[in-house]
Amino acid sequence: ADGIIVSQVVPDPNDSSSSLGHSYHGSMTALQDAGFSPQLVSFEAYLGGRLAVEVIARIPETSLFGNYSFLRIAYDVSSFHVSNFSIGPYFSPFTGVTSGCNQGIHSIWLTRINASGGFTPVQQFQFSPTACSSDLSVLPRVLVFGQSTALSGPSAESGQQLRLGIAVAFAAQNHAGGVDSHRLMLNTLDDGYLSANCSANTEDLISTSSVMGLLGYYGTATSLAALSIADNASLPLIGPYTGTDALRNPFTYLAVNLRASYADEINALVNYITRSTQYTRFSIFYQDDGFGQAGRDALQAALLVVNFKLLSCGKYSRNTAVVNPGLEDILNGAFPLLPEVVLVQATMAPAAAFVLAAKARLPPSTVYLLTSPAGPDPILALLGNQTDNVIFSQVVPSPRDVQSLVASTFRSAVATYSPSDTPSFVSLEAYISARFTIAVLERMDLSAGTQLSTDFLQTLYDAGTITVDELRFGPFSKTDVSGCNQGLREVWIYRVGTTGYYEEIPDSHFSFAECASDPATVLPKFLLFGQSAALGDPVGGGLALGLRAAFAEQNRLDGVYGYQLRLISMDDGGNSSLCLNNTVSLLRQQNVFGLVGYLGDSIALALKASLAGQGVPFIGPAAGSGLLRTQFSSNVINVRASISDEINALLSYVVQNTPYTRVSLLYTSDRGLSSAEVLPWSIALTELNIVRFSSGSYEILSNYTVAGADPGILLRDPFAPEVIVLSVSRQAAPSVLTVASQRYSSDTLYLLTSEATSTELVGVLQRLNVRSLFTHVVPSPTDPNSSLARAYRAALAALNTSVSPDFSSLEGYVVGRFIPSVLQRMNAADIRNASKFLEALYTTSIFVVEGVALGPFLGNGSGQSGCNQGLKRVWVSGSRNLSVSDEADFAFMPFSCWSETSLIPSFLTFGQSAAFSGPNADSGALLRDGILAAFGAANLQGGVAGHKLALVSMDDGYNPPNCTENTLTLVKDLKVYGLLGYFGSGTSQAALSIASNYSTPMIGAYTGAAFIRDPVTKYGVNLRASYDDEINALINYLVRSTSFSRVSIVFQADSFGQAGYDALRLALATIGLSLVSNGSYSRTSPAMDAALQSILTGAGSFPPQAIVVQATTGPAAAFLRLAKSLLPAETVYLLTSPAGTDDLLPALAGVDLQGIFVSQVVPLPTNLSDPVVASYDTAMKRIDSAFLPAWVSMEAYLAGRLVIAVLQRMETSDVLMPQRFLSTLFSDSVFLVDGLALE
Repeated sequence: ADGIIVSQVVPDPNDSSSSLGHSYHGSMTALQDAGFSPQLVSFEAYLGGRLAVEVIARIPETSLFGNYSFLRIAYDVSSFHVSNFSIGPYFSPFTGVTSGCNQGIHSIWLTRINASGGFTPVQQFQFSPTACSSDLSVLPRVLVFGQSTALSGPSAESGQQLRLGIAVAFAAQNHAGGVDSHRLMLNTLDDGYLSANCSANTEDLISTSSVMGLLGYYGTATSLAALSIADNASLPLIGPYTGTDALRNPFTYLAVNLRASYADEINALVNYITRSTQYTRFSIFYQDDGFGQAGRDALQAALLVVNFKLLSCGKYSRNTAVVNPGLEDILNGAFPLLPEVVLVQATMAPAAAFVLAAKARLPPSTVYLLTSPAGPDPILALLGNQTDNVIFSQVVPSPRDVQSLVASTFRSAVATYSPSDTPSFVSLEAYISARFTIAVLERMDLSAGTQLSTDFLQTLYDAGTITVDELRFGPFSKTDVSGCNQGLREVWIYRVGTTGYYEEIPDSHFSFAECASDPATVLPKFLLFGQSAALGDPVGGGLALGLRAAFAEQNRLDGVYGYQLRLISMDDGGNSSLCLNNTVSLLRQQNVFGLVGYLGDSIALALKASLAGQGVPFIGPAAGSGLLRTQFSSNVINVRASISDEINALLSYVVQNTPYTRVSLLYTSDRGLSSAEVLPWSIALTELNIVRFSSGSYEILSNYTVAGADPGILLRDPFAPEVIVLSVSRQAAPSVLTVASQRYSSDTLYLLTSEATSTELVGVLQRLNVRSLFTHVVPSPTDPNSSLARAYRAALAALNTSVSPDFSSLEGYVVGRFIPSVLQRMNAADIRNASKFLEALYTTSIFVVEGVALGPFLGNGSGQSGCNQGLKRVWVSGSRNLSVSDEADFAFMPFSCWSETSLIPSFLTFGQSAAFSGPNADSGALLRDGILAAFGAANLQGGVAGHKLALVSMDDGYNPPNCTENTLTLVKDLKVYGLLGYFGSGTSQAALSIASNYSTPMIGAYTGAAFIRDPVTKYGVNLRASYDDEINALINYLVRSTSFSRVSIVFQADSFGQAGYDALRLALATIGLSLVSNGSYSRTSPAMDAALQSILTGAGSFPPQAIVVQATTGPAAAFLRLAKSLLPAETVYLLTSPAGTDDLLPALAGVDLQGIFVSQVVPLPTNLSDPVVASYDTAMKRIDSAFLPAWVSMEAYLAGRLVIAVLQRMETSDVLMPQRFLSTLFSDSVFLVDGLALE
């Protein structure tokens, strides 16, 4: 009996609480005793009897039995009350009216059959007593709306929720009296989300239900099918559950859209994602019909504005949940990339299935954007715990929003009129649609009862704006050709919160002013720049960080012409093949404007070749290769200085601030002397005439540690290199430096370019306490005085306060600041045109970033030549008490594009082979020091014609074969300008033949032998007087100051000694004397007792009066000690200069020095009154403040001064040509050194 309603003409007979019911129960009980049971029929009869009693009681007794009197009393009295129950009024012609009323009860009681078989009162229906009986006027007007929706099939949940929302809204309104006494009715038919069913249902609703409008339709295809039928009947289609643009554009008067469109939802989602993340790779999964295509079209339109490309697409068939083929299409279409964001334009069940399947295949960071058709509440149960990074758009507030008035009234309505149901987004949207419909109806005049559909639309478009609680719909508008038929202008963005239900994402609410959101005005626009680098590497990651910091800083200033700058970074792990693949993906799949922040020469050069002719800006690679600059390509835009610039900076500092000349190259085994990394060093050393003292390499293991400890860098020289160039990778540098510091002197200076420097290396330098110079292509990131560094640190802190400043991210920041400075020189209309970027670059030429100039960039129309390097400066830092001031930073002429070694003082390098070991080691060292003193003094004055003078010294141990080998190395391999400071006759004779063969001047050899003078050779330039001259001087002094005539000689058994022997014989013969006797000794094993015995034996009975000593210092001292003990005290000893070095006196300690005379070829080195000696003393003290004046160093000093004097006479253009040195020497003939004539 459930649902059976029965009308009754009397009240409920079971109600004994009323006066009437009480009297009925009492009378019936008295009559029937205990067998009484209340009955409707007996109750009605009881009322009839009571009416009769009431009438009869009013008849006069005299007229009691007259029928006419009964009727007359009934109609005259008219209304009667039976136990407070009213009956009547009655009226008839007796009262003079033309018609009458003979019905007393003017109510109907509606009852429902209850479970116990009785009747339960439902409602009392009353009609006007003056009308006597009810007619149609007592019935309320019913406004019927038709709905076709999915009450079955995969979308049944959504369809049922739509019906619920409208039903509770209508029930609440009807309970409040309807609309102008008009009750609201919804007639719902099931279409199973099938268009054909929807069409049939709509025709049925229009033809049989007299609906005034269609309300709460579900789906795009079904709504479009219904609209074509509604158009024929001129009925409004109100609040369809679809955001398709087909119901909005072109304008359709009958389609009253309340929700935001799919395009609005997608614009809202894209707006949120692009503003809150760095994601740029979008794919879409959509339903294969008009609904899904609307989503795809909207996404493509949005991405076109933001300047992203749609990466890939996948779809599924309507009314199915088969999603895997579509997922595969997305993955295959995106390959080799993966989408970062997937828009899901689907209904609930397939949307949930897709998200679950995709989460098993895509990274956890992937974001899924679900539009409202996918987001009915039950999807939360389908997704379970897989809701991370799932974002929902909704076109109404949350049904649980306690701040929303419309949500609150909706929850109350559901609780009142359908308490078993739970409020949801779908039912709230339907509720709002119904409330909107009611709001329009309330503005209408419903009394006419005709053309209500037309009036509804007219009222809506005339009103323009309709409000429902806090929601504002419209303005709606209509002209003859266009209009706006969409109400809501906002979208809500939700995620699943900790409660397991939707929560609105802060700052995500999306609203717009126009009828539809225009992506061109509501979405941010981006210029994308692509990077492929080893992002796990500190340099690659640092470049990316600096770029993002600079871009974020610019974006806070509204970007460039409204375009936000965004970096897409892809990790290639340093693999060049992967880098090229990434680059193809960036250009073809991700629509990047330019490429930026690439790392390494090899990768940059490979990319330069692959980009040839494409016009894609390749900006700021962290690569110093000269081929990126000298082989000009206009689209390759270098910001940093080149590796050659860095090398020149380091060598410039060494040349101008140190006396060092011994420069060695140390590199790793993965590089060779001709490799791209090492070759620039060799070229620079050659161009600067710096002799590469030696070179060696370390083998580097896979973990960048050194295998072995000796690279063989010392070669043939006992002197450690003064400067070691480390041409090693950043990863290998700490290990190589650690091993090298254990192998070489602690005073060694290491030179490193930016390719080798890192935070780890700085720590190693501090730990090892080694001396180093290293270059950077940007200033120190912690420099408190640099405005660039300060701006960088502020930008870095704004991006990520946990990151420490470093050189790599500062370099990225400089590039990131440089890019917008070029973009701002373009016309706004050209901002997406890469060729215009290059045009602006080379037209503007110079750009300034926080006081640091970049440029000029110079290019010609053909793009075949020009300057594509920005920074014309290198920053130099030092470690371990090596103070490097700002002035050490290397800046070069901006219009030279890159630094030229011609701007750096180059070296004129001279070679020396001398005794630095063995008994004559002191002489070799003194020769070297005297030359260095002379060269140092000149270098302090800027050198000669812009060239610094340098000396490379090698040890021969006073051994001619060793000297020969050394000289070949100096002349043939090291290509020295000339030979200088050789010690000894035999060694010098061995060297002279080599110098002659290689056309190399040999200057100031420490020997007076005749072979270097006669015959004259132009390559042997003598400074000192010859041994002949010295012996002539000694014999001259002997003859003029004594009467001695008996002269002997002790000499070294080699060319040096023979020269003295021959000179003495000739001198004696000239004055009529002859040599009394002689004795010789071996250079390698001087046995002086045998030499003295030979002299004495040869002299016979009369010992010599004078003995000439043609020996070096050690043997000479040994001879004198022996002779002084055996020969008469008056014997005179005449020593030539090789014996009379400063070591002679210490060697003769305790020996009577009377009678010992020494010839010298230079002035007394302690006589400071002599100008040349004074200058010598000053120069020597510059290299060693504790030096002791010495004949040998004085002679070497004069040799160095002679070289300088000749060079100063030469034309500047001729200075680098040794042949011109010789011609100048012999043509000018006389040279003065502080008044001392050398001629």
